[in-house]
Amino acid sequence: MNDPITIANVRDHIEMLNQEMDACLMRGDLEGYAAFYSDEATIIGFEKRKIRGREAINQFCFEMTGIKEAKAVVLDVGMSGDFIYQVATSFARWERNGEEGSYFCDCMYIWRKEAEDTYRIFLDAYN
Repeated sequence: MNDPITIANVRDHIEMLNQEMDACLMRGDLEGYAAFYSDEATIIGFEKRKIRGREAINQFCFEMTGIKEAKAVVLDVGMSGDFIYQVATSFARWERNGEEGSYFCDCMYIWRKEAEDTYRIFLDAYN
């Protein structure tokens, strides 16, 4: 996106990022999915453990194989300085090793402005 992110267009931008993340999962581009996270990101919620830093984030994301359906629904967004918050629901359905599974959760992302005015997830908290 070439235009600066403002409070007026922040929701459109966040919805676009979520659609791109879902598309990465659907096509099996787990490296692309992991790239949405900052190198210093933290994920809180998965099996009540904290995942922090690039290596752990990559490992977490690279395990998301076999995704057949992925859909994030953005419920609310806000912006303060170099941070954007997002409240959403997320659904995924997968098939791995011949078994099907799915997951639905509430989640909150804190996106942080990084180099070249890109935003990456700095905090991902979900249940």
